[in-house]
Amino acid sequence: MQAVQLGGRQELIAFCEAMQRHSTVGSYIRPTQGVTPGYGSEVIFADGSFVHVATAELSCDGPLREPCTVFVQGGTHHMHWALVLLEAVVADLLNSREEKGGSPS
Repeated sequence: MQAVQLGGRQELIAFCEAMQRHSTVGSYIRPTQGVTPGYGSEVIFADGSFVHVATAELSCDGPLREPCTVFVQGGTHHMHWALVLLEAVVADLLNSREEKGGSPS
């Protein structure tokens, strides 16, 4: 398991959504944040290849509060996480461009 601090709430959500899209199970599902018993704030989970107690599972989760840390685990090799990270960065750049009034092209 690795803890990765992201820039903010939107970046954490974008990362979890990218992870889910690159999952072997449930890649069509969009993770949503919400209140979960036992957590002190809203949290988001993405677990599209979760296999109970398997080291090959690919999942991440994080509380939607500062310092916006996502906890990632699993995967069969580092390239899977590289694809997730690349997509999350691209999504963040496109969102930034749209917020500034530019075209997302």
